[in-house]
Parts: sequence; structure tokens; C-alpha cells
Amino acid sequence: PIDGATYQFEAVDEATSYAYIASARSHTIADWVDFLRSIALHARSLGHQPVRIRFDRAPELRASDFRRQCESELGLLVQLTPREHHQGVGRCERHHDILTRSAEAMLQRASLGT
Repeated sequence: PIDGATYQFEAVDEATSYAYIASARSHTIADWVDFLRSIALHARSLGHQPVRIRFDRAPELRASDFRRQCESELGLLVQLTPREHHQGVGRCERHHDILTRSAEAMLQRASLGT
């Protein structure tokens, strides 16, 4: 939807390759926890038991408050990939690349630039 969102949250279930995506106007710890809560609830409703989540090293994702909330409220162990190791979250990176290239192509076709 066109609602002023400028950020995208993406996640991929390694067991099923199911992708989750959400748009948001901000990129805070609370936004991430809400996104992850919806994923955990959905996965559990299907009989899956998520146990860990892996992230790149974005500043808000390295915060101890974020780790604490994920572990205590959602029951998810937080893992961070090594610095500049995008392969650690490769499925999300690949998905994000496809979305970015598609959006850039649409902007070019509409003569809006990128």
C-alpha cells in the first residue's frame, strides 16, 4: 500500500523457504519485534517451532534490548552474521535484490529515475 513506508522488513523461514515481508515508516527495535512476533505466531499456527533468527549487523539489531526482547518475549535466539558477510542472510539479500531491481526498472520506465 502507498502509506509513506520507506523501510522493508524481510525474513525467510529456512525450513520451508517461506518469505515474510512488511513495510514500515520507521525502523526501530519495536518495529522489528512486532514484525518478528507476527512471523513467530504464523509459523507456530502451522505447527513449526522457530527457535532462532539470524540478522546482519544493522545497529538496531545489535542492541542488547533487541536481543533481550526477542529471547524473553518471543523465545527466539538471536544470531548475528559476521561483519560484511551478507551470505549469512543470503536468502533475504537475494529477495531484497530482486525487489530493488524491479522497483528501479519501474522507475526508469516511468522516467522517474532511481
